[in-house]
Amino acid sequence: MSTNGRNVFQLGQGLAKGTNDPKKLWATMVEKLSTIEHNKRNYQLLQGFLDYLTSTDNSSTKELLDEAIDHEILSEVFPILQIVIIDIDGIKRIKRSLQLGKAPIYLYGNLAYTHTPELNNEDLFCELIRLISSKQNGLAVAIDIFSMKFHQNNNELSPRILTLGQELVLDYDFSQETNSDSYQISEIVKSCFQNKDAADKAKHLAVKLYTAIADNRVFHTNFDYIYKSLVEAHPFVFLDVFIGDHNELDYYIEQIFSGQLMVSPLRSIPNETFIEWCNIKGKAHYPLIASVIEPYMHVADQLQWTPVAIFLINHYSDPSVILEEFMHVFHPNQWEGSLADKMVKRLPLLESLMIHENPVVSQWAKNKEPILKKEIIRVREWEQSREQNQNERFE
Repeated sequence: MSTNGRNVFQLGQGLAKGTNDPKKLWATMVEKLSTIEHNKRNYQLLQGFLDYLTSTDNSSTKELLDEAIDHEILSEVFPILQIVIIDIDGIKRIKRSLQLGKAPIYLYGNLAYTHTPELNNEDLFCELIRLISSKQNGLAVAIDIFSMKFHQNNNELSPRILTLGQELVLDYDFSQETNSDSYQISEIVKSCFQNKDAADKAKHLAVKLYTAIADNRVFHTNFDYIYKSLVEAHPFVFLDVFIGDHNELDYYIEQIFSGQLMVSPLRSIPNETFIEWCNIKGKAHYPLIASVIEPYMHVADQLQWTPVAIFLINHYSDPSVILEEFMHVFHPNQWEGSLADKMVKRLPLLESLMIHENPVVSQWAKNKEPILKKEIIRVREWEQSREQNQNERFE
């Protein structure tokens, strides 16, 4: 009972199979457990014992578990004993154990990884999840259980379950230094915030995220999965809270759109949706919008301006203002291999504007072309010089 051997669980099953007096043997094992240092105790023997006993003497199993809830030693690990059999009575014991508060809250997280058909009962499930989330440090555990359980359920989620998922997400403290629950939360957002009537709650979530980032309490990179789920569920809400409700972007919010994330959340917004939102916000916001979008896309082996970028260029009163916001395209801040080669590949974007029907746009492009080509030559010379110096070092 102080060994982490492979077959300890199976040994417990064997002991249960071979005894004629399971309660007496259980008492002996628990007494032995009490003589072992707390941090060296292994409960797999007891788990295996209960697992077999459940199939042969269920009434004795229930008696042992009833006694374990407030037992001096076993109460501290009760959740990992009860998960051997989760039935209606088992859920009641779990609730009583939670109310007693003797077991660490993280142990209840094991419920996420057990097959528990009884938790398909919405009344029991919702009550249990809310009870767990109400405990100190219990919200993350509740989110883990909720996330796993609704993934196991292929049925459409009921309004009660959707509401519960929304509650868990909105209760979450996004200002924590670590947000290891980000992926699970993003999955809950994806499933529970999709409906139109969840728009107000989605806005509440967006504001919580915005505030935590803008106050510099957390890194913007902590929530990339959540951004994506939120954008896909309610693009207008995300755009309003993070961009449209401001005359200029907060520095920390700006980093979300700076290319540091694996995928920009704005990529998930269809062009038609983005353009519709631009029309709603009005032209005064166009320069700010231009500053955050990725204005080009890959088509086959070439780069082209996105429909949103073209819309902003064509519909703003002074397109050169928009174009200046796009200048970063021609000066990549991340690249592999030759920077000069990367800049050359982006020249067609500029060349396409040189034949634009608006003379302001075409003239802007014609003015920029020689400047950009000179920069490419300078970068190429610098790369060649650096390569030559490196080769000389190895000679």
